[in-house]
Amino acid sequence: LHSIQVFRERDVLIQQVSELKAEQQQLDGLCLALRRAVHAEGLIMEDMETELQMAFKRKEALLQDIAVNSQTSLKMEKDLDQLRPELAEADQRSASLETSLVQKSK
Repeated sequence: LHSIQVFRERDVLIQQVSELKAEQQQLDGLCLALRRAVHAEGLIMEDMETELQMAFKRKEALLQDIAVNSQTSLKMEKDLDQLRPELAEADQRSASLETSLVQKSK
């Protein structure tokens, strides 16, 4: 009777070991999948950081371009403001000369 109980317990233990081995294989597979996922996420993060750095560099370059263009625009506006009186005076002289030519031709 005792030997039958020992065999049953042995069979139960063999079954438990077999189940534990199967569970260990599943856990090993999950562990491998998690390692791969972590690696893939690491690569994604590196790519995102690189893209973010490039975006910041582009932003800085655009801000510099805007600053340069704003300065250029202000200088051109100042130059135009200085030319406007001269243009108005040239227009007046031209109109005056046209009038003189019309009167002389009559």
